Amino acid sequence: IVLSSIYDGLKYIYAPWPISGDPMSIGMAGVQKHFKELSDRYGYQIDPPESMVNQLGYQYLFQNKLDDAIDIFKWNVQHYPSSWNVYDSLGEAYAKAGDTTLAIKNYEKAIGLNPQDINGVRALKKLKAR
Repeated sequence: IVLSSIYDGLKYIYAPWPISGDPMSIGMAGVQKHFKELSDRYGYQIDPPESMVNQLGYQYLFQNKLDDAIDIFKWNVQHYPSSWNVYDSLGEAYAKAGDTTLAIKNYEKAIGLNPQDINGVRALKKLKAR
């Protein structure tokens, strides 16, 4: 009974944690609002997870909403600067937007953080060959 009570209590306390529905439906502003409300509720800073933000950025990228995708990936870079993946994603968005210089810069940063970033290595070679 004690164990199930703890489980039920935690479920109750953290019930508002998940975003209801698809983050794409509320956009980055909605995601940020949701996590600000969580931060206010629980009394400490809670940022959206890197993977959630990255996924949202790619949804915009695949819809050719390049400015929105770039802004989202930039947010991820600011909040997760030690992640090679955020630079790789931003590089991909800049490449798709035609900004070769910034694409190269971000791919180089991604590869610097993770030399095993095969996608980044291939993309960088392709961009530098232009």
